[in-house]
Amino acid sequence: CWLRPPDDKRHINVAELESVIKALSLATEWKLGNVQLFTDSKTVFGWINALLNDTSRVKAGGLYDILVQRRVQIVEDIVASTGINVSLIWVKSQSNKADTLTRVPDCFTRYWKESRRVS
Repeated sequence: CWLRPPDDKRHINVAELESVIKALSLATEWKLGNVQLFTDSKTVFGWINALLNDTSRVKAGGLYDILVQRRVQIVEDIVASTGINVSLIWVKSQSNKADTLTRVPDCFTRYWKESRRVS
């Protein structure tokens, strides 16, 4: 789980793919042989699942196509070069423990938001 800055302009699916890359990079650094990746994004689940099972070419539309294709290629390169066994698990957004931090009520984040405006 990595928190995104509030002013992050990346599409959520690109950010989710970057989290997959971070997770696999850490798994490589820690010399893990098996990794379970959990995602609540059906889109990212579909892309990574297609990659892992070699079922179809990953498709993304619009301006993000190149960004998505490049990140999926990085995931493929990491998995191929390290031999990490990746299992992918889709979870409902409401059950995603990593998202709990992103659902902090505004009353608790107001001071932080106000202090960023002053800076």
